[in-house]
Amino acid sequence: MNLKALQTLVAIHDAQSFVEAARRLGLTQSAVSMQIKALERELGVALFDRAMRPPAMTAAAIAIVQPAREILALAAGIREAVQDRETLAGRLTLGAISTATIGLLPDGLIAIGRRYPGIRVRIEVGLSETLIRRVADGTLDAAIVTEPQDRPAGLRFERLLRERLALVSSPAAEAPPGPAALARQPFIRFDRRIGVGQVIDRYLARKGLVPDEFMELDSLEAILVMVERGLGIAIVPERSVADLPFRRLRVSPIDDPDAVRSVAFVYRERARTAPLLEAVLGALRQAAK
Repeated sequence: MNLKALQTLVAIHDAQSFVEAARRLGLTQSAVSMQIKALERELGVALFDRAMRPPAMTAAAIAIVQPAREILALAAGIREAVQDRETLAGRLTLGAISTATIGLLPDGLIAIGRRYPGIRVRIEVGLSETLIRRVADGTLDAAIVTEPQDRPAGLRFERLLRERLALVSSPAAEAPPGPAALARQPFIRFDRRIGVGQVIDRYLARKGLVPDEFMELDSLEAILVMVERGLGIAIVPERSVADLPFRRLRVSPIDDPDAVRSVAFVYRERARTAPLLEAVLGALRQAAK
């Protein structure tokens, strides 16, 4: 199928005029008419009602405008993909959960800056649920989130890593702390609105564990400070603890398939910034290793 003919059809739809579409495309009006007639022959349908003045788009033409846009966007993406990746340039606004800003995101941004100096990234931190919604409505290009159980339609989730949860305690606490210690020691937990907080909630429910809850915080650093001072124990992502300069902590990984969280990169399917997003995704995957 002729891409130029599809481009012409979309231009006529947007301009609502053969004359204006020809001007926008830099073609003569006769060239525009010839492309539309060739497309009609190929599809075997009339795309315009020429009994009307000016000719009006038929239902068949209107039905294929959006698929034509998608085909043209994919073709543009293919052309950009075969260009030198290091010449990629543009601006992206990425969302990130707070725990990703500790190790994964900084390492990824360093890699992006070194390999793709033309890409400029702006970061906004938030909760996974909010970030996913903002990617869906287009106010964010992409986001690093805790992978949800239910994936909204139209979004693509690419897993960056899976990490175990770990029990953390101060050296003065009973050793080694296990899940049973949750009922005997004050439990400092992640805010239930946060993605990892929801993962921890599901783990506790599946194991029938009812901790002695002491406080609920939305910051990993704040939780670890409380634990380090001997105020209680907590469950946190194992990898995130390693990326923070806390030395007076006992970290006990939980070897249980239910005690795992997945971190993913989410963006819209058929996004116009797809080449830039693929480059960022590659850098983040490298950082995740």
